[in-house]
Formats: sequence, C-alpha cells, structure tokens
Amino acid sequence: MEDSLAKLHAKLDSIDSKLTKIDVIEQTMNTLVVENAALREEIRSKDKVIDELCEKVNKLDQSARTNSLRIHGLPVTSNTPATEIPYIVHREILTPIFEAAKLKGDLPPQHAPSLHFTLSSAFVIPTKKPSASSPVIVKFYSEFIRSLIFKYKKDALPTISDLNTNRVRPRFSIFEDLTPSNHSLLRTFSNDPRVKSAWTFGGQVRFKTHQSDTIYRTSSLHDTYNTIVKPASTRPSTTSNQAPPPSNRYAPLMDTT
Repeated sequence: MEDSLAKLHAKLDSIDSKLTKIDVIEQTMNTLVVENAALREEIRSKDKVIDELCEKVNKLDQSARTNSLRIHGLPVTSNTPATEIPYIVHREILTPIFEAAKLKGDLPPQHAPSLHFTLSSAFVIPTKKPSASSPVIVKFYSEFIRSLIFKYKKDALPTISDLNTNRVRPRFSIFEDLTPSNHSLLRTFSNDPRVKSAWTFGGQVRFKTHQSDTIYRTSSLHDTYNTIVKPASTRPSTTSNQAPPPSNRYAPLMDTT
C-alpha cells in the first residue's frame, strides 16, 4: 500500500512539474504574441516611411526630367554616332518647330536658336530587339523650348500613312520623359479596359473613362482605378463656391494630349 502511494505521489509530482512547464510555455507564447504584434506595427510604420521616401525620390527624379522628352521615330539606332544625334534632333524636330513658332509669334522672325543653345544632351536608349529606329532622350536648356514642341508638334512635324491601320499618324512620337515608376503607372492605367485614354502632364498620370469626360488625376504611385474613380453615390458634391484651379504660367504653350 505504501509503495502504491509513493508511486502515486511521484506521478502527481510529475504532472505538477509538467503543468508548471506548460504555464511557462503559455506565458512565453503570450509574450511572443505581444512582441510579434509590436514588430508588425513597427514594420507597417517603416513601410509607410519607405513609401513616402519612394514618392519623394520619384518626384525629385521626375522634376529633374522637366526639360527632357522621349522621342520615337528618329532615324537613329544604337549604332548611330553619339555626336550626330543632337544634329539629327535639331534638323528633324527643332527646326520645323521653330519655323512654326515664328509664324505664330512665339519666336521673333529673325530668331534662329542654334543647336548648342537649345540642346543640353541627346542620347539613344538601346532596344532589346533590332530596330530601324531607337528611342532618343533629349534634354533642353529651357522648359520654354520643350513647351514649344508640345504646342506645335501636330502642325509642324511630318506625318506618315500607317499601312496596317490605313490611317495617317505622326512620323515622330513625342512624350514626356517619365521615371520608371511613373511609366509603370501610366502603363497600368493605359492597359485597364475601363480607361478610355491615359496620358501624363508634368509626370502626373491623367485619364478618362468610357463613362464620362471627367479627367482623373493620380496623386500617388499606389493609386489604382478603384481608389480614384468612386461610385457616383460616394462622390462629394460640388458647389458654386469651389475655388478655381491654380493657373499654370506655361499654359499657353503646353499641350501634352
């Protein structure tokens, strides 16, 4: 009988010891859960800071491209000597633009901006596949020259007949020089079937839908169609006391549509 009681006490002591260990494990688990929640919150906070810094870097990068354009269709390739590219840009793009600007009074009749006083740099972007024409990045000394190109490109630059579509289109395609992030955002909206047309202005992506002529604007690299285009029932009502948008001092010369 005493032997049985001794064995029973031993088992009870063992169970008590295991319960104590379980309590320790449970306390440790609770501590880890709290620490994990704190770490997740810290990560979210740091992710927010990283996103804000990425937005700032992207804006600074885009600002540095204010006087730059991306041109497609020029008779240049990766094999074209770098010293010839500025002269090709001046001959094919700038000369006809300046002539059109003189006729409209945006430039004095006798004024002929020379190559070295208009172009800061011009270089080819290599293409992955062999092509008869490579994109060219052009940087101007002034935003005024860049604005003249957007204003007169439709009227002053040549057109060609597209045999695939049977339509006449511009020989040269001229766009803003976008940062990789802004270019990716533009492609996202351009490829969205709900978007009728998408373009950029000052690096900001703008678009229209098939349902209306409202021009929507992005404000963040994380913007999506659903975050910008709200259902009609959730849109804030507009009033006649709404302040007009700020004026753009380059408005008479800007046309990026």
